[in-house]
Amino acid sequence: VPPARVYLFLSCFSLSGEQRKAILQQTHGKTAVWFYGSGYLGQTASTDAMSELMGMKLVEATGLPSGTVTIEQGDRGLNAGIEGVQFGTPQALTPTWAVEEAPGVNVVARFEGGRPAVAAVERDGSRTIYVGTVTAPAAFLRNILRTSGVHVWLDSDDLLLTDGQFLSVNASQAGHKVIRFPGPRKVTSLPDKQTILDNAEQLEVDLVQGETRMYWLEPLG
Repeated sequence: VPPARVYLFLSCFSLSGEQRKAILQQTHGKTAVWFYGSGYLGQTASTDAMSELMGMKLVEATGLPSGTVTIEQGDRGLNAGIEGVQFGTPQALTPTWAVEEAPGVNVVARFEGGRPAVAAVERDGSRTIYVGTVTAPAAFLRNILRTSGVHVWLDSDDLLLTDGQFLSVNASQAGHKVIRFPGPRKVTSLPDKQTILDNAEQLEVDLVQGETRMYWLEPLG
């Protein structure tokens, strides 16, 4: 895996000691995002092993009616613009882990009843985020990327794919889309190969639901 500023770990329930050590080395100085149950299984099932991996204390929480969580109020970066948003699953999660509140632990979202469900902690120049449920809204993921220094091309919940030159956008909803480039670009539409912008910082386009547009971007300067 090439170096990145943010790593998302999905369904990483079982990790060996060697894998844990390698991941911590690879993500040093970066942002690691762990989802529900990550690292619980190793040689044994261990909540303490999860806590060590996350860098924050996790405890088993009982009696929670669902895996639904609510974003905390207040603009702290990770929850900017999505305060009060609910996500997760209406089904109860067994087991469920809550984050123990402590100095240096930024609680982002809580389970019903108030137990911390999503939190972030920084240590030794690295940031770890634990998401104690099984989904996350795209707006929250964008906040993670933006606060980690990653360029966010599009602020709407549409599918955008790019390697920096080829770009494809598919509209999950109809509307006006603003695609922001990391620097000035010459923009050519595909497949007709027509130059539509010579020196632009962004591309604005109106799309109907399900429509896909493709472009070729040439950096300038």
